[in-house]
Order: sequence, then structure tokens, then C-alpha cells
Amino acid sequence: MHRILTRQLKKLDIKDSVIPNVSAWEILLNQVDAYYKAADQDRYTLERSLTISSEEMQVLYKRQKLSYENRLHSIFNAMPDILFLVTEDGKCIEVTSGNKDVLDENRKKSLGKFVHEIYDDDQAYFFNQSIKQAITSDNLVVINYQLTIKGKNRYFEGRIMPSKYEYKDKKTVV
Repeated sequence: MHRILTRQLKKLDIKDSVIPNVSAWEILLNQVDAYYKAADQDRYTLERSLTISSEEMQVLYKRQKLSYENRLHSIFNAMPDILFLVTEDGKCIEVTSGNKDVLDENRKKSLGKFVHEIYDDDQAYFFNQSIKQAITSDNLVVINYQLTIKGKNRYFEGRIMPSKYEYKDKKTVV
């Protein structure tokens, strides 16, 4: 038997071997009932406390997430360069830049596509090898490359850095 029930039976002088008198039985039932009511109140208080704590934590989390997103947004808006988030197999999963004109054009051209769908075979191979090198070495890889944009040759320096973000179980680089 539960220790509280054993203690209540002992207080009321109710023994296993003897049928209790009606008044002792009534007192016992009232005590058990009071205990159940107190337990229900305790459980309600605990559940309510947990609900309030959970709601407070969700508000704090949302506030912190918004603050973090606003900081990142400010940083990206200050940068004129284009940032690509690319998976280890060369799929572009994010494009961002502070320069809206360049961003829109590159987002349409690149987002959701693989490197080999965007560039010619030689350039795609070069970019894919550079991505693999960055992931394998877990270090920054600096590349220089040329693109023909609107009929003009343009020269770029790219920086490929492994990120700690995984997309669908694939490593990524920025």
C-alpha cells in the first residue's frame, strides 16, 4: 500500500483484519477525497506553470530569432557582393546580396539549379572541384575566374568557405 494510505489507516486505527466502523470509514474516504483534490490542484498548478513557461520561452525565442535575422539582413544589405549557398554536389540553395539588381538577376539564374546547369562544362567542373576542395580541406578556397556578361569578359575573385549548415544531409559552402 501507498505510504500515505498506510499512515491514514494507522491514524484511524483501521486494521486489515477488522471491518472498520462507519465513522472511521467515512473519515478515511473524506481524507482520501481531500488528498485527490489536493493532487488535482497540484497537477493543475504544475501544468499551468509549464504552459506559462513554454509561452514565455517561445516569445523569447521569436524575439531572439528576429533580432538575429535583422542583424544578418543588415550585414547582407551592406555588402554589394553576391553570396551563394551551394551544396556539395553543386546545387545553389540560396542567393543573397545587398545589391538588389544583381540579386534578382542571379537569383533567377541560379536558385535551385546545379552549377552544371548554369555554366559551361569547363567552368562547372572548375567550380565543383573548388567546392569539393573547400569541403575536403575545411578551409577557405580562393578562386579567380572569368565570365562573359553581356558580351564582355569580366574577371572575378571567388571565396568558397565550408559552412556548418547541412541541407538534406549534404554539406554546404558559401
